[in-house]
Amino acid sequence: MAASLVLAAVAGAQGPDSSAARGSTTCWKGRPLPRCDAIAITEIALELPLATTHTGRDPTYGYGAYPDFPTILRFVGGVMWNRPNATARGVVVSFAMDADGNNGGSVEARQRYWRSRSFIDVGAGYSQKLVWIRPPGPQLQIEGVTARGLTTYLALAPMDLIAVTARANLLFGGHRGHFGAAAGVQTGSFGSAIVGGVLAAYVTLLFIALSGGDF
Repeated sequence: MAASLVLAAVAGAQGPDSSAARGSTTCWKGRPLPRCDAIAITEIALELPLATTHTGRDPTYGYGAYPDFPTILRFVGGVMWNRPNATARGVVVSFAMDADGNNGGSVEARQRYWRSRSFIDVGAGYSQKLVWIRPPGPQLQIEGVTARGLTTYLALAPMDLIAVTARANLLFGGHRGHFGAAAGVQTGSFGSAIVGGVLAAYVTLLFIALSGGDF
């Protein structure tokens, strides 16, 4: 299902009805036709959980109910092609890190509805994420497994520098389902470069501090 969505988005974006109207400009700061025929997507998003399933609690002491979808920092890249009817279609890929140190990613078909400079984005596709499970029995250990499934996405953006987002995930792994819904904020184009630079500087300084300056 997710693969079909991605293939349909690419085929639709490159179909004959849109190719005749596209110009020859690929923009980083996205605009509709006729200014941009394609848009390079770069986004950084912070997603805060609204609802999530959890790892089962330890049967002996009753602790350890780890959320499947805690706070997530997501890095997104891709491309969209503008169409004559004030829409755009494309494909994006993302890499995500959550507050528990687990990683994941997704491949999504993306549809955009332009309102002058503002826009609404919707998307859906394949996603996977490392989650914790607790095997049956009295043991205290938890195990990490890769859960796979569907992700859906919505963004409301007054401009490509800032947007409010919503995301829902339904993944399966470790003999159970993992659901999460989140709301967040994201920045794109120049904003993603600024935020990315700040994060890179922070990681570099943290590494220097932890290493005591010895490399």
